[in-house]
Amino acid sequence: MKTEKTLLKAVVVFVISKDRKKVLLAVKAKKIGAGCRNGYGGGQEEGEDSFGAAVRETKAESGGKNGPWPWNRHRLHLA
Repeated sequence: MKTEKTLLKAVVVFVISKDRKKVLLAVKAKKIGAGCRNGYGGGQEEGEDSFGAAVRETKAESGGKNGPWPWNRHRLHLA
């Protein structure tokens, strides 16, 4: 059985519409949870802050260069 690597630092992003009535979710293509919906995200790279990881992972997984949303630190809530 193949195991997945353990992420020590990771991010998950839930893109919410301006009217706060819709959430853009990805459909997992492979690995754990394949076929299920989830936010965009993944591991944080060495020296990368949470915001940078969130932007990089969302762009990579959504296939968009900039996406339909503004990348604004003041609108991103980190927990």
